[in-house]
Amino acid sequence: GKTTLLDSLGGTSYVEEEKHSITQTIRTKLVNTSATKRITIVDTPGQEVFYRMRSYGASIADMALLLVAADDGVCLQTKESMGILEELGIPAIACINKIDLPSVTKDANKLDNLEKELKEYIALEEAPIVRISAKDKTNFPVLLDKLESLAFDVVAQKAAPSRLSNIPSRRKAQINSQEGATRLNIVSNG
Repeated sequence: GKTTLLDSLGGTSYVEEEKHSITQTIRTKLVNTSATKRITIVDTPGQEVFYRMRSYGASIADMALLLVAADDGVCLQTKESMGILEELGIPAIACINKIDLPSVTKDANKLDNLEKELKEYIALEEAPIVRISAKDKTNFPVLLDKLESLAFDVVAQKAAPSRLSNIPSRRKAQINSQEGATRLNIVSNG
């Protein structure tokens, strides 16, 4: 679901590259939220065994987009992710994905109950919740508006032009046959 969302937002096809439909790396993608505004999304693995990668991804983020599958509901990794957000004090937007599935559309109360359950967690008490389908882009304008609004609030709180940047928090080097050697740095301060 998360990689499908990233592909739909950014016009990529990462889902096709994944082994067994499981994200096994941290990716970044610059996404346009409007004609003039962009944000960088850090995509982390959602599988239970990748807790440390999710935790690291959150540690370099200014805000979070927590994706919960409507058919699965709140599972262990959702609870772990909410705990990380709470511990780090990261503002979030919760997305209930896969609202287009027949098993979800049949149960009129399923989405309302899932929203109530998410709001019980401290990390999401004040968070907006957006119901989406990453596959068919249902409610994407609402999601992009919420992302842009939260990003504006975060930047307004953290902006300090005189602050020097620190050493990059994340470095990832790779060799690409077309681009040669490349390195990705994510600077978390500055």
